[in-house]
Amino acid sequence: MVTVSIPNHSIITSGIESPRQAMRERLPAFIQPFLTIATGKPYQGEQPTWQFTPEAHLVTASLTVITGVALNIVILDNCGASFFLLGGWLLTVSGARKLQVQIVHQCGHLQFTGREKFDIILGETLSILLIIKNFQEYQQEHNKDHHALKTLMTLKDPTFQFLQTLGLLDKLETKQQLWFKLLAKLLSPRFHCQLLKKRLISNFLSSDFTYNLKSWGLMATVIGAVTLTHTWTTFFWVWLFPMIVLYQISSTLRLCAEHLFPENLSNLRDKKDYLRLTTGIFLGEAPPNTTGFTLNSLYQWTIWWLKMVFFHFLFCRVFVLVGDTPVHDYHHRFPVSSNWVNAIFARQQDLENGCPGWQEDYQEVWGLFSAIDLTFDSLIRFKNSNRPEN
Repeated sequence: MVTVSIPNHSIITSGIESPRQAMRERLPAFIQPFLTIATGKPYQGEQPTWQFTPEAHLVTASLTVITGVALNIVILDNCGASFFLLGGWLLTVSGARKLQVQIVHQCGHLQFTGREKFDIILGETLSILLIIKNFQEYQQEHNKDHHALKTLMTLKDPTFQFLQTLGLLDKLETKQQLWFKLLAKLLSPRFHCQLLKKRLISNFLSSDFTYNLKSWGLMATVIGAVTLTHTWTTFFWVWLFPMIVLYQISSTLRLCAEHLFPENLSNLRDKKDYLRLTTGIFLGEAPPNTTGFTLNSLYQWTIWWLKMVFFHFLFCRVFVLVGDTPVHDYHHRFPVSSNWVNAIFARQQDLENGCPGWQEDYQEVWGLFSAIDLTFDSLIRFKNSNRPEN
């Protein structure tokens, strides 16, 4: 039997007690909806003040991309390429990543609208527009190898395969070495070219001639329009750079935190082993437990808000853990749930109800880098237990 042992790690918590409860107790009610979005986690007993629909997710993600592109076009026209492009890049990548990890993802499960033909057409269209993996290939690999009890985080799993391309599985290394290798990959032009090459081949040279034809047609249209309007510089800064380099950085960081490694690659697994390979990843930290208008209290709250807004929210939540990715563990329990549109609240409700039918509590980790750190912990144990001499 495979065991997925989780060490006594301070950043893993179970149940409903978490930094989110401290936010609930120490901050006013009007700020709680923002904190739920920012952290990815509702407080205990919170009821949603809004009900998302599939269409709302699609529209908000699309408008985020459009806003980012439009903003940077205006900035380039008035300021040139500068620091001010960061805001537009953030919106562009965030919206595009949500289109992939939430909309295309649900289309792959035929769960976006539940209408098979529409979901396939939408999934293909978005995949071609974003130049991500061929939708048909993604759909088959994701449903067959990523969600299967016996193949999650094994050699067949696309997530496992991607982490191999990072070189993280090459040899036994310390956690510091793993972090250094990840950083080196994120800054490597060669690495980004390799990822882009795979995206291009999947879209333009796949085994499906019709799919390739659609991709070539879109590419020809875009190149023709940019050439005729003499806007190659603008096109590079508002679309190519964010959608290649920044998009791939976001995706890589997410995949490094998506799942834990098992102790070995045996196909003998039960549901508990399967569940322990995934954690909820929530963003933020408990606010200061100080009262009064003292200088020390003001300092602590200022630091907390700066970290919450600029690091945990804008970088971790908006740029990396977009959409429903903080509660990816809920998706693995209920991959075809129609309540995916409100997954953040659905997970919390399932947790508070005692996880009926699973007999296994949810795991959660607070902080993106803490989640990657936890993945590296499990990777080191995985390497130790799968060395040839063993």
